[in-house]
Amino acid sequence: MRPQRVKQTINHKFDHLLLIWEPEINATWVKFNPPGRPCITRGLLNDMARIQNLIADSARQDDEYGVAGCVSYQVLASELPGVFNLGGDLALLLT
Repeated sequence: MRPQRVKQTINHKFDHLLLIWEPEINATWVKFNPPGRPCITRGLLNDMARIQNLIADSARQDDEYGVAGCVSYQVLASELPGVFNLGGDLALLLT
């Protein structure tokens, strides 16, 4: 059986998001934690893509190796009280 390399690295802080693995419930928490003004930026979109790839890779590897405890849930939250829905740069989102 392989070591849970991805699960061990899943507790990682990105520039705009915090990713936490909670093994008791097989869940990942993705928490919005912006370095500046809370809005959608290219950096946030890049972090989101990296996190989704990391979670998908982890689930795929668990399945390939028959490891129990793969990701069952993904919870999206915000580290900023009262901030969850984000505005953003419309030109960035339309490109």
